[in-house]
Amino acid sequence: MTRWSARTLAPLLAVGMVVAGLTPAADAADAADAAQPSSRVCTSNGYVLVHPRNQQTEYAVRNAFWLGQRPQCLVNRGKLTNFAVAQRPGFDPAGHVVAYPDILRGCIWTICSPRAYLPRQVSATGRPIATWHTSEHAPGTWNAAFDIWFGKKRMTTGQANGAELMIWLNEHGGCCALQRGAPKVWIDGQQWWLSHWRTRHNGVSWNYIQFRRVHRTSNVTRLKLSPFMKLVRHLGLVQSSWWLENIEAGFELWTGGQGLTTTQYAVGGIRPAP
Repeated sequence: MTRWSARTLAPLLAVGMVVAGLTPAADAADAADAAQPSSRVCTSNGYVLVHPRNQQTEYAVRNAFWLGQRPQCLVNRGKLTNFAVAQRPGFDPAGHVVAYPDILRGCIWTICSPRAYLPRQVSATGRPIATWHTSEHAPGTWNAAFDIWFGKKRMTTGQANGAELMIWLNEHGGCCALQRGAPKVWIDGQQWWLSHWRTRHNGVSWNYIQFRRVHRTSNVTRLKLSPFMKLVRHLGLVQSSWWLENIEAGFELWTGGQGLTTTQYAVGGIRPAP
């Protein structure tokens, strides 16, 4: 769907042009969304449960930040699947990531979204697909990426210790050089650079896997996640007996990031629990 800003539409409407794709129904839905109350979250790891319009599946908008000079604040509108970074957390003098504001299906640390059918054993997850639309007009150094965690056992709290699969769609500010010799792979009709290594935090280690899209984008619709999972299983980086804990989408922030926005998010294809 084409999204039009007020700034873009103003000169067209002034001369009486009709914009394809704008219907009374769409206008009414947008107006209804705008009229919904907003929620502002500024506490670390605070969250709001949200849902897509006219659906029962619930997700969690999570305000994840751990470094910086001030609290990070997120704003959600109408308890729908959106959020915007309203206040950036700052930066880390040592150059580390300071935050990952995100929206998720599943469980992470102490947060679980209801009726997610996650965590699930990898062999029983089905064929997950994800839609994520964003607006990324923000200064600073950041990326826009899915973050998918696997545990060696079923977990709803704590640090998963199996693997972390990140799918970078876009980046700004040049935070991170590609791993030397990273190969390109084709998945779901696009090319991705593939990197992986072992990482560690607070005494827990896991496989870190990164797919970085060659041709960057701010929106994906029905992105097939199972081919990514199949490839990392083939490489021995994820085991079929492990557990898929969650599917997150958000922005890793090194600096800046105020104004980054998720406008739509949905995860489907998860096999219902027996």
